[in-house]
Formats: sequence, structure tokens, C-alpha cells
Amino acid sequence: MQLSALQEDFIRQHSLVVLSTVTSNIAPWSIIVEINKVDGDTLIITDNQMETTQDNIKTNPNVCIIVTNIKDYSYMKIDGIVRYYESGEYFDYVKTLPWNVWYTPKWVLVVKIENIKEVV
Repeated sequence: MQLSALQEDFIRQHSLVVLSTVTSNIAPWSIIVEINKVDGDTLIITDNQMETTQDNIKTNPNVCIIVTNIKDYSYMKIDGIVRYYESGEYFDYVKTLPWNVWYTPKWVLVVKIENIKEVV
């Protein structure tokens, strides 16, 4: 599902988001991550230390991402399918990000957006 220009801008302004997955025993698992790039129907997220999240995605690639602006109580709920990469265009991109100078990215999460719900 393609993001509108307004949706892309909202994500760029509020790039610290909640990423939720499900464990193999059907327990919810949520972490805070930063969306590094918005690319049409794709979100790019660096994986520096996501062991449990990575295990969850290997079992079930469906994720939910919540992007929120606390000041005006608006948010966007994004459902998507994740693929992990340890090489290629997106991985090369996250390795060049200034904040990844201090880390060595292990993987990159590439989220293909399936559904968007907005509350503004």
C-alpha cells in the first residue's frame, strides 16, 4: 500500500515508533525503533540488537507499527510484512547513516506496507 505524501511526512517527523511482533508462543512483543527511510510502500529499519524481534519475524513476518504525535493525540497504525536482509541496497544504505557509525548493523528490516489506519 502506497503512502501519501502527508503520511510520509508524518512518519519522517515522528520516526521513533513502536514495532510489534508476536513470539512463537503467541505472546506480544513490542520495541521502540527508528524508521530510517520511507520509500513509497516500504519502511527501512536498522537491526543492531533485535534478537527476540528477529526470532519472532522468522516465525511470523507480520508486524504492526505505531507512529504517534503525542502533542495532538494523532497516530498512524501500519500493518506490514517484514523481510530481513544482511546485504544489498537497503543494508548498504543503513550502514552509511551517521548514528550507525557507533554500531555495526547486523541486518536491515524492510517492511512492505499492507494496511494503514490513521487517527488524526
